Amino acid sequence: MCPVVSRKKKSIPREIAFQIVKFAIEKGFKRVVLGGGEPTLMSYFNDIIEELTRNNIEIWILTNAVDLSPFQIKYFSEHKNIVVNISIDGVGEVHDFIRGEGTFESTLANLDRLTSEGANVAINTVIQRSNYDKSIETYEYFKNYPLLWHGFSFAEPWHQKELVPPELIPTAINQLYEIHRRDQRYKNNVSLTSQLIKDFDLSSRYPEFIMHPGENCPIPTSHLGVDEEGWVVPCWHYPFWRKNESRNIYNRSLWEITEETEIRNEINKAISKEGCKGCSTVCYFWNEKFRTRVIAPSGKWYWNKKFMIWKLGLKNKMPKVHRIAGNIKDFFIGNC
Repeated sequence: MCPVVSRKKKSIPREIAFQIVKFAIEKGFKRVVLGGGEPTLMSYFNDIIEELTRNNIEIWILTNAVDLSPFQIKYFSEHKNIVVNISIDGVGEVHDFIRGEGTFESTLANLDRLTSEGANVAINTVIQRSNYDKSIETYEYFKNYPLLWHGFSFAEPWHQKELVPPELIPTAINQLYEIHRRDQRYKNNVSLTSQLIKDFDLSSRYPEFIMHPGENCPIPTSHLGVDEEGWVVPCWHYPFWRKNESRNIYNRSLWEITEETEIRNEINKAISKEGCKGCSTVCYFWNEKFRTRVIAPSGKWYWNKKFMIWKLGLKNKMPKVHRIAGNIKDFFIGNC
């Protein structure tokens, strides 16, 4: 559900892709994530997988799994450094409505082949207007599959028309609480915790609330992203990275870009108290340090979360008081 629909569709050329691969190998990267769009459509996809595998790098492939070849399924199953992370947003017609007619059948067939061959498989479900009340159904359908995990997250504001409307949020949230309750008794492999669900609730009801790991976010110092347009960023969500020609992999090598003093200064600013203002993303929940800090933030982020929880409780338990307080606030703002 990334905002690729708003950009011109293209893929990184082979020579640029292999520059990234070489850089990852030389720098000792632990994990490479191949996303998109649909990464398996790249003509050189199998060659990238081979090179990374030869160098014992963990690979996550973010895919719709609609059109995986028998060779790919066999290869993924034989190599335990590979995790196939499949996007599944519902069962049957629900998934087809979101991702295209007939895609559920194709995706499910390849999921069955992957799991029967012993591949490492995870699935991710994005909650949105079209499936907000179908999360339990999706969980129950796939809970017996041998999955590494089943992730649940909400569509982000890139696609405003797909956001769950405020009046339907309680239904969506209650479904997640029920999944968490069931999975604790059964398998304990979904991405949900009670605190994370509460954070989802806050983020959906209050756009000003943001998940944040606090000072010294680990992502800019441990992550490197390159998009299909060639921009190199230490974090996908920090809004202040400079995008000039010297920061583009089509113009300079990754070695030159990452050694630049200016980008190092930007990273230091991003992780300082005056830097990043946070994001509502779960994109980095694979990073244990990030995940722990977001769920239990420190400093001003701790008090920000406490205030929002109090505000949510006031709205639920004392709606009249909450409404009066809101009217008073609007009056003073309007008369400033």
